[in-house]
Amino acid sequence: MIDLEKYRRIIELEIGKLPRKNVTITKDFRDLELQYLGISHTHLRKLKIEEIYLLSVEDQFEIFTYCFHTSDIFEVLTYVLMQLDLIEVDFLFSRKEDVVKLSYDIEHWVHSDLLSKIYAKLVDYKKSFLHFLGEFTINGNSWQKRLSLTSLLYYASQRKNILQFELVIQKVKMLLSEKDYYVQKGLGWTLKELYTLYPEETLDFLEIYIKDISADAFGAATEKLPLDTKEKLKEIRKNSVSNPDEFEKKPAYERL
Repeated sequence: MIDLEKYRRIIELEIGKLPRKNVTITKDFRDLELQYLGISHTHLRKLKIEEIYLLSVEDQFEIFTYCFHTSDIFEVLTYVLMQLDLIEVDFLFSRKEDVVKLSYDIEHWVHSDLLSKIYAKLVDYKKSFLHFLGEFTINGNSWQKRLSLTSLLYYASQRKNILQFELVIQKVKMLLSEKDYYVQKGLGWTLKELYTLYPEETLDFLEIYIKDISADAFGAATEKLPLDTKEKLKEIRKNSVSNPDEFEKKPAYERL
């Protein structure tokens, strides 16, 4: 039985030695309950702790997940998610219940997005992992609801098995009325990624649901659209009324 506390102290000590950014801590980090050291992702990604990497993958997994649940240092949580992402996906899937439990300790969008990357790989590997994301959509906390969206198309260009438009858009529709800022930003980001895969269908959805999409989600969703398309959507948004039923009335071949 490995001494998990010992390895947590080692990780915290090694991270504490890394150079820190000489910048003002923004409100985004200042309000954290976690201790924020101001260490860049570049330094964290380069950190290799040989004492841990000599261990089996099973022991590494136990150490990293334990640290995520118990450390109160922001960069430690960031680091262990980066390390978990390096573990082979078949092993991660074999421990999927433990990987899902990481979502309960998410407190910041940085960690949410790092976990989204892992979850997206698991969806690529086995679509059955979508079951957990579906549970997040219905019964999850705000961070889990964000994860249920951002894990579907975490950088669409990196996905091996592209999900159908209808599946993704159904998740989006279920969370349109969520009030949480980070859920809405995740919703908009998902629409932005969906546009790269299904541009016509996504624009059609944006036009019809334009009044039901929050300002935060709309800003993220249209961030990389051509300027004329974005201006057209803004005009529609200003002058239209909510009528989402029109989308459902369209024949399937027009929606997919």
